[in-house]
Amino acid sequence: MLCYTTLDNKKQARKIAKLLLSKNLIACAQIQKISSLYRWEGKLCDDREFLLTLKSRPKKRKKLCKILTKLHPYKIPEIACVRVDSWGKAYKKWLLKQCKR
Repeated sequence: MLCYTTLDNKKQARKIAKLLLSKNLIACAQIQKISSLYRWEGKLCDDREFLLTLKSRPKKRKKLCKILTKLHPYKIPEIACVRVDSWGKAYKKWLLKQCKR
């Protein structure tokens, strides 16, 4: 499973990723600088954000989303989880092992 969220602060993205890794809820996290265009409270926004991509197993989704929602600084955070059916065999084995506990 891939889970995505955006944050306005790289330091906070790293902090959340490290916490989720320490709780064995994810196997891997990637942080990318992005440009986001969106409408908020009637205004068009053009902001720099950080995309936090989290790799985990589907059975961890509920707990992962609960913690993300609690820690997220945004009033209405985007938390999108997508099931992946095509991991490479060796990578999938590694990922499942990392999130087993």
